[in-house]
Order: sequence, then structure tokens, then C-alpha cells
Amino acid sequence: MESDQFFIIYAAGFRIELQMLLRNFIYILLFVLLGIKSAAQSACNSYSFNDLYGFEENTIYDIVQNQDGDFWIGTNSGLVYFDGHEFEYYSVKGYGKACSNIKVDPLGRVWYANFGGQLFYLENDSIYTALEQPNSPQLIVDYFPVGQDEVYYFLAESGILHHHHIGQKQTKEFWKQDGCTRIVSGKVVDYEMELVTHQVIPATQQEEIVRFTLNLSNGTFVRKLLGLVAETPSKNQVISTADACYYTYFKSDRLGVLNLDREDALLIEMGEVYSLNTTQVIDNEFFLLKKNGVEAVAIDSPNNRETIIRNVNASTCLKDREGNVWIGTLENGIYIIPNRTFQHNTISQQGLRAAVVTNQGTMYYVDVNNDFYACDFPYHKQELIAENIDFQGFLNYDPINDLVLFNNQEEAYSVKEKKFVVSKLGYFKNAQFIDDNHVVLTRADVAMLATFDRSPIDWKEVVYQLKSSQASSSDVPHRYVIRNVRCNKVVQTRDAQQLYIDYIDGVYYYSTSDEPVVLKQQGQPVIATALMTDTEVGVWIATNNSELLKFEGGQLITSYKLPATVSSIAQNKDLIYLAGKNEIYRLHIPTATVNVIDETDGLLSGKVMMMFCEADSLFLLTENQFQFLNCNYDFINNRPPELFIEEIRLLDKRLPLKDHYDLAYNENSLTFSFRTNAIRGKEQISYEYRISGGDWLTAPRSSNEVRLSNLAPGTYIFELRTINEDGVTSEVKRISFIIDKHLLDKWWFWLVIFSVILIIAAVVAKYRYSELRRQNELKQQKQELQKEVYKSKIAAIRSQMNPHFIFNLLNSIQHLVIKGDNENAYSYINRFAGLVRNTLDYSEEDTISLREEIKLLDIYLDLEKLRFPESFTYEILEMNTRDIQIPPMLIQPFIENALVHGLLHKNGQKRLRVQFELKEVLICRVEDNGIGRKKAKEIRARQRGNHKSFSTLAIENRFELLAKSYHQQIGFSYEDLNAENEEEFTTRVTIRIPYR
Repeated sequence: MESDQFFIIYAAGFRIELQMLLRNFIYILLFVLLGIKSAAQSACNSYSFNDLYGFEENTIYDIVQNQDGDFWIGTNSGLVYFDGHEFEYYSVKGYGKACSNIKVDPLGRVWYANFGGQLFYLENDSIYTALEQPNSPQLIVDYFPVGQDEVYYFLAESGILHHHHIGQKQTKEFWKQDGCTRIVSGKVVDYEMELVTHQVIPATQQEEIVRFTLNLSNGTFVRKLLGLVAETPSKNQVISTADACYYTYFKSDRLGVLNLDREDALLIEMGEVYSLNTTQVIDNEFFLLKKNGVEAVAIDSPNNRETIIRNVNASTCLKDREGNVWIGTLENGIYIIPNRTFQHNTISQQGLRAAVVTNQGTMYYVDVNNDFYACDFPYHKQELIAENIDFQGFLNYDPINDLVLFNNQEEAYSVKEKKFVVSKLGYFKNAQFIDDNHVVLTRADVAMLATFDRSPIDWKEVVYQLKSSQASSSDVPHRYVIRNVRCNKVVQTRDAQQLYIDYIDGVYYYSTSDEPVVLKQQGQPVIATALMTDTEVGVWIATNNSELLKFEGGQLITSYKLPATVSSIAQNKDLIYLAGKNEIYRLHIPTATVNVIDETDGLLSGKVMMMFCEADSLFLLTENQFQFLNCNYDFINNRPPELFIEEIRLLDKRLPLKDHYDLAYNENSLTFSFRTNAIRGKEQISYEYRISGGDWLTAPRSSNEVRLSNLAPGTYIFELRTINEDGVTSEVKRISFIIDKHLLDKWWFWLVIFSVILIIAAVVAKYRYSELRRQNELKQQKQELQKEVYKSKIAAIRSQMNPHFIFNLLNSIQHLVIKGDNENAYSYINRFAGLVRNTLDYSEEDTISLREEIKLLDIYLDLEKLRFPESFTYEILEMNTRDIQIPPMLIQPFIENALVHGLLHKNGQKRLRVQFELKEVLICRVEDNGIGRKKAKEIRARQRGNHKSFSTLAIENRFELLAKSYHQQIGFSYEDLNAENEEEFTTRVTIRIPYR
């Protein structure tokens, strides 16, 4: 066996094999015969809960685990809740904070009592005072919550059972019995309470044990006398379990236990127990919580006692769901024992420097004071051999001569003779004896072969091909340099056919026939951190790149990937143990699985100085302790961690916890927070999640939450699970949710849109059809209108070019010619030509300017003056008009009508006035002082009857057409004026003309 610095060396040949068999036999015999003593002397490995979790409370009164697996701890600072990650404190201001006797009722409320006689309960994260004793507070020994508002309790040194109603705040004596001096304990099941009491015997005044069964509904009870006298009544205790009710007592410093459920009330004597604080029952074992530690005693086998922990003032204990044993103390907080099979003995309080184990199983070690000790199995009793020896750091064992070798002095310790003897090996780090005369030594700078023959070495006698031409010493033992390179370890296989030397530049293999070979993997030299011979053949090599390799005959047989680099190797059958920095890796060769053994499995912290396996047990030597466990113990934690989803957040909004959610399309970013309250393997626990049956993904351990962002609409199932340090998965938690589609992504929405489009298309088509029909009608009407316009324009031209007007004008011009007034005749001819030209030009236009219209009217009226004597005058007035466009030749017919029918038949002065005023339409007023409409009508009646003039019909048609085009109120109207003399106007026509 070997560690990184210290090795148990085996030699070749029958003599060596015999010694090995003897050693194994003695070791197994010691293990069997001294096993009970070892268990009594050793203690279970434990670690400090306070140190691991940063818990600051050192005084612990009670520990309880609830149905969810969370923990409630009674401390001097109040009630403490622990969920596996964080602590939360509860207390009531104004009352004592120290609490004990924690209970969780069927409603999930957490109860506790303080030492001031008050009782409290925690509900919905708020703490309430259930009971207080304001007058004479006494210690509440035990209490029993029943239903929502009732609690029963009894006080110290009292034989009265009290009832308290929380809501009504009323307390009464519920039950008491004459002669009852003390209620020891009780329990409630389905409104029935069992009480264990002390009853005074009148004849002897001794106290006997009596059990009562009370009906809490009506107060009736059944009394059962056990016929047992209460011993030391002030120190006894009743412990009720699911299977039995135990009564403990002291007698002559010995602890006795009565099983009250047996007819014979079996008495179990636990033996001598000093400084006992209290007792608890866990898994058919009594845990004796003492001022100097904890012991466990099997109820069925009282002589089988086991020391759980030493040197602590224990107050309470608990076995949690993972199998960890919690020990609460009054001074040092909480200790956790994850594995009771992993135990230890303290070898040296000062600490060790080096150690070796002989074939007989005796361990020799040197402590930090350089004192030399021997320690026989099971390594709890040490013997000082020598003080303050000259020691530089390495011990080796010579199995051939049964010597403990010191690497830096010229003497060794003879195990057989129990004294120091002369040794001439000199300084070395490691030694491997090949046979009686040859040994391979390693030093910081060289590997050597030493021979004890007085004559020079005969290389034919050397088993391995180690021949060297350089001798480093001529004295006995002769030393021959194998290789001038720094080296650490040297091992020989059990068949004495293979030798391996670990150099700084690689491991060399030496055989009995071939030349030395440098071991390589993938073309690179193997750099070792630890070497160990296989139990059958070959060698195991741990490398600096975290691999474990097995070589046989210089050939690589197999390799295993390790979690980290290791410093020591031990083997027990198919199990390989490898020492890491703060953990042990256990490799199962057939399955190639690697399990981690660390503090949460019971491994005590400290650098492993030596590790070996014997008798199916693993032994670890750390700085000052010797740890051991049975190799057959299964370190695989088959209990899956309990998983809790703490909260679900939608963006920054916390949702109520439930199994299914219906979310809107924009509620597509969810955050799931989760935890586990596992204690074992806490640092190795991982979380995995997946979405709707996809691949499992690893959740970040830093935050213990998963954020799902920008999820597309659809149906999802979020699945979450935990995996413990040994790959055991928990029950999968599932949360389903549906993210609704956006309105634009819903089929019915598009159906509605399509339907609306169809309806709109139908409406549009119908409208378009109607519009086309209307446009066709309008087009037809327009065409008709255009025809009418053309007709009206022709009519306007005809009215403008009235034959009577032309005839009369030409007669007037002829008259001027006859008179010889050629100049005026020429002027009128030019004006007449301009009138004709403008009339023809304007007839092609839809609109002309008002000024052009007035100019045309002025020419017309100037020509009409020729038909009248000098007495005819006219004027054209413009009021707030501007350059506007109007339909042409609308006004002239009205002027002509005034001239022909009004002024032509008048004698005397004839006047005509044309006025323009711009409003919403153009207002044109034509006024004359003619004979008036009445006389004109009479004249027309005599001349034509009821015939309506062509110009009047034409102008009416034209105004109708313009009204349709301009959509305005246009037209004309006549008005008779009351003229008082000949000069005043008698008739007015108002014309409403559209303009642009």
C-alpha cells in the first residue's frame, strides 16, 4: 500500500507471500474480535452544520422536520426556519425568545413553547401568542393542539391537565385526579389522549405509574394501573413512538427503560450513564444525549452501544428524510452525521507528519513534534517509542527484515526486537525491495539500485534490466545509478515481474527481459500523481490530467476519466479509491462509474496522508485522525432530492402557484424559481428542465431559476427535476401553460376578416355597379345636358342675333349712310362685326370673365341706341366684384326684353341700369323705366296671344341646365317697382348667376 509520500512495501518470493497472508489473517481476526471495542472507542464522522451553512446559533433546544422536508430549529434567538438554503427567524416582541418543544399540527401550523410559560404558533408566516400565564407563569412541559382553537397542556411538577381556547382566550382545568402528583407525558390520537402519571400509594406514600385514556369530547377516562413504582420521579421521562411507549428512569446511576406496552413491562437496563441530558428514540435505538457526547443503544440489544459523537453537550437529535442524523448542542450549534458507518479515531492531537503500516497491521507514525509512536489496530491507543527523533519527512517499511525505515538517518526500528537498529541505506524517499540483497531507492535527484553483497554486483542476479556502468558508492550497500533524474515513487507488481519508477518526466517500465520503456498515452509520456500495484497483475497510475490508467507489461490496458487529480490510490476487489483534495472518488471497475465521497457523506476534512484497504475496509489517515469504513457500504445516495417550485413570475409579477396557466399572447416571458432542501451532496445537486418533451437542459446553479423569454404562442409543459450527487433523479414537477395567439394569428379572426372582406367586396361591387350605372346615367345625362347646352348656346346666339335686331340695326346704319354720316356708319359696322365675332367665340366657351360679358353688353346696348332717339340712356355698375368666370350670354336676353317690351313703347326719357353684386352667386339686376310688365303684357296679348317668346324659353332651359351643373340656387325673377314719375324705374329683373 502507498500514499503520495508513504508506502507499504511488499517483497517478492514465498517468504513475502507468507507474511502477507499472515498479515491479512491477523487483520481480519483483529477486526472481528475487536470490532465491538472499536465501535465503542471510535465515533461517527460528522461535520458542523453551523460552519457549512454559516449558522450563527450555538445553543440548540429542538429540531423538527416538517412534511415538506424543511427544518424548524429552536434556539436562544427564537424559532428558526431553514429551507436548505436560507434561514428565517421568528419571535414575539416582549417575550422570551428561547424556544423548544416544536410541533407541527395537522393544519400545518408550527407550535413552540418558550421558558417563560408562553405558547406560540406560526401560521401564514405570522406568529401568534396562543397562551400566556400573566399571573404565575410556569414552564409548559408538554402541550397538544387539537382542532383550530383548542390546546391542552400541563405544567412542570403538576398533576393537572389544562384546556385553553385560543379564540375565547379562556383557560380551565380539564382533568385532575386525587393523588396524581405529576403528569409525565401524553399523546393525542383522534380526540383521545393517553397520559402517563405518578399516583401516590396511600399505604407507602410511594409513587406508582398509572396510565389514563381520556376522551377529550366528554372528559371521561379509563384508568390502567401498571403496578410499578416510580423510581427517581423527578428525573423520569416517557418516550412515545409509533410502536411502543417507553418509560425511562435512573437507579444507582444506571438508566432503566420500561416498555409500558408490554404486559410484563419489560425492564431494559442501559448500563452506566453519567451526565445524561435527555433520551430520544430513533429507528429502534435509544439516543442518550449527554453533556459529553451522544451514544446510541439498540433497544433489542442493550449491550450493543455505539458512540455517535464525543465532546459535545447534546440537547436534541433528529434523523431526517435523507438518513442524516442531526445533533443539537447547547454550546456548539448543530452537527450532522451523514453516515454512521464512516467512523474515526483521533490518533494525535498535534497532527501527523508520516506513517506506515506493517504486515501485522501495526501503524507507526511521527507527529509534528517528531515523536515516534506505535498504534495497534483498531488505532485508538498509542504507545510512545521515542521523542524528538531526527526526522525529515519520509517513513518506509522493509517487509523482508520487518523494519521501519527512516529516510535520513543511519538507523531503523526493528518491529520484532522493538528497538532501533543500524541501517546504511542513507537518504531516500521511497524504497522497493526486490529480494533479500537488492532494493531500488528513489531520491530527489536520482533512482538507484542498492545491493547488500560485499562484492561488486553480479548483474545476472538482478531480476530486472537495470544495468548501470556507474557506481555511486564502493561501501556496503553498493549503490548503482539507474537514472539521474528526479523521481518520486517505485512499485513492483505482485508477481515480481514488473517494476515501475515514477520520474518527473514520465513513468518508466522495467521488465525482466526487455529494455526500459517510457509509458505513453496518445504519444505523450505519462506524468503520474499516484501509483499503486493492482491486487492481481499490473499497476494503476493516476495522471496529472485527471485520468486513471492501468498498465500491464508496459502496455495500456484501460483508462478512466476522473473528476480531478488525485494523490493516493487504494484497491479493494473491483473498487478503486482515489484521494482528491477534499473528497474520495470511488471507481467501480466493471461499470466504470465514479462516486464522490465527501464531507456530506461523512468524510472528515484534511489531506489524506495514507490510504489502504484491508479486510473489506477502507482506512484513511489524515493529519490527526484515522478514518475507516466498510467497503461494502453503498455510498450511492438512492434517495432523490425533494424538489420545490418556490415561485413563478410573469415579468416582474408573482403568480399564484398552480399546475396550469392561461396566458395572453404578450405574457410570454416566465421565470421559475426552485430549490431543494437536501443536505447530503448539496454542492453536487443539479437541476434539469425541458419544455414540452424536448431535451433536458441543465439549469444554472448560481440562481436556481430558469427564465423562458419571448415564447411563441402555443401549449407548453415545463418539466423540472433534480439530480443528486450519485445521479438519482427526483420526481418530475410539471407546470403546463397556454400562451394565447395574437388576434392576427387566430383562424377565426381571419375567417371574420375574410367574411368582412367578402361583405365589403360585395358592397363595393354593388356600389361599383350602382356607381357605374349612375355614372352611365350621369354620362347620358351629361350628354343630354351637353346637347341642351349646345341648344341653349345656339338659342343664346339666336337671341343675341335676333333678326329684328339685325334688321333694325342695318336700317339704322343704312340711314346713317344715306345721311352721309359715314364715320358713324363705319363705327357701328365695326361694332356690329365685333358683336358677331365675340358672340360666336363665346359660344364655344363654358365660361368667360365678367369683364368680357360686360364689354359684350356694352357693345350690344351701344348698337341698340341706334333704334332709339337721343332720349335712351343706360349704365352698367359693378359692386365688389372681382375677376370671376361666368357662363356667357346669360344677361343679354333680359336686357333685350327690357328694351323691346318696356322701353320701346315708352315715350319720353328711356333709362336702363345694369348692376352687379357678388355674393354666394353673382347677382345681376336689370332695371328700366319702361311701360311696366302689365302694359307690356297687354301689348303682347294683342300682338301674339299667349305665345311665349323664343328667348324666354331658351333662357329658362339654360338656367335649368346650369342649376344641374353647378348645384346652386340660380335663376331669375321679375319685380314690379312703384314709380312715382317717369324717371323712376318700373321693372326690375334679378338674375342669380353661378361663377367660378
